[in-house]
Amino acid sequence: FGTWELRGHAATKAVTAALAAGYRHLDTASMYGNESQVGQAVTASGVNRSELFVTTKIWNDDHGFDRSRRAVEQSGRRLDGQNAPNPIDLVLIHWPGGSDRLDTWRQLEALLAEGAVRAIGVSNYSVADLEQLAEISSITPMVNQIEFNPLVYRRELPTLDYCRTAGIQVTAWRPLFKGRGLDHPLITEIAGRLDRTAAQVLLRWSIQHGVVPLPKSSSAGRMAENLAVFDFELSTEDMESLNTLGEL
Repeated sequence: FGTWELRGHAATKAVTAALAAGYRHLDTASMYGNESQVGQAVTASGVNRSELFVTTKIWNDDHGFDRSRRAVEQSGRRLDGQNAPNPIDLVLIHWPGGSDRLDTWRQLEALLAEGAVRAIGVSNYSVADLEQLAEISSITPMVNQIEFNPLVYRRELPTLDYCRTAGIQVTAWRPLFKGRGLDHPLITEIAGRLDRTAAQVLLRWSIQHGVVPLPKSSSAGRMAENLAVFDFELSTEDMESLNTLGEL
């Protein structure tokens, strides 16, 4: 469940509803300004923390060996309260900008070794960025979060192929085109034929590419709809048609 652009009470309400609907992976970031609200919703939900997987991200201003450690510690306190925060399940470098981002990665490796985080990765990294990181890292990023939907499939295919070969799990922000894909004639035709919604078709497309989509919604009905994607499959022909959507 993605939380970008959710703030204040709206963020707490949406995450609470998502947890009630059955979501167990929550994606936030320090830049989103809602880590505290995500943490409050988790605490109030009654869901055992061991059942959840929470991702956050280090923002550009916090690059550097020492600054990034402080940033992760602050994120942990916001997510789990001031007392003895749990290890964060996954911490990503939000963007590959900044000359000191390699020092940030070295700090993430140290935090992983200490058990302060359970997994580390990157976001918005191209093949060139990943190759540069590979030259200095002792640990391969476990995740690369990128924009991934049929409209950008061709552009992102080199990154997807690289991550598959390297054993990096790709997660998808904006898997629904930010809603712009829901009225596309090809998507609505497939959805109508399968008696599914356009959003379900798009999420299923990501899943069949081996990508973990991170849909966001403030509607409890749409949250439930977006989870109901594991009882059908898109045909090879439909997958290939969607793969060329960005070229149409």
